[in-house]
Amino acid sequence: IDRGELVGSDVMKVGAVVGANVWLSDGFGEGELVGKGNGSICLNKVAYKTQEMDADGVISDSASLIILNKTTALAASLDSGTEAGEYKILINKSSVDATVTPTALANGTSFTLKQNGTAQVIWYGTEWFLLGSKDSADTTLTVTP
Repeated sequence: IDRGELVGSDVMKVGAVVGANVWLSDGFGEGELVGKGNGSICLNKVAYKTQEMDADGVISDSASLIILNKTTALAASLDSGTEAGEYKILINKSSVDATVTPTALANGTSFTLKQNGTAQVIWYGTEWFLLGSKDSADTTLTVTP
């Protein structure tokens, strides 16, 4: 290990790594940043992996920022999450409605975003929870019970 010190069988203590990329993986593409004691992890800039959907289909389980952009009404399905805290940001760039139907939604069965509408969902337990929505026309998100 070039710039870190193994603290346990699965914990690596990383010292000052200036100007370097830090990749986290346990061999399965997962990792975790943990603050020391009650400390926080402060990120000065974050970019989310993006998926642009221009056809009906399934939302990627590996992307966090989902751009809905079909010229006719779009229907997207959202599979169950894999980890508590999994997060999706959805943006409808299209001039028509985009309907998202999760396998399990705490707030109903589906939600529809109008043009320029946005929504955020987070996975916890066995359901996706809507965190909020907003669009440039200041209209509401439609949730289907």
